[in-house]
Amino acid sequence: MPEFPADIVRKYRHQMIVASAILQPDGKLEQVAIRQSPEQQLAEPLVETLQHWLFEPGKIDGKPVALKILLGIRLAASH
Repeated sequence: MPEFPADIVRKYRHQMIVASAILQPDGKLEQVAIRQSPEQQLAEPLVETLQHWLFEPGKIDGKPVALKILLGIRLAASH
């Protein structure tokens, strides 16, 4: 999970960060870019984290393919 400053998460809790990327056939993201964020300090940790996550790839006729995707990530305060 990305490490966001706690005060910023509290301030913008429940707001959305929107990222775009290319989901490769191996499930990794490339060309990750933040399209919308309530605070610029949230962008770098999120991009760094997303580049290490693996996703289920999109498939056409049962074969993995590359896709352009949009991700909406809602901020939530940790417990």
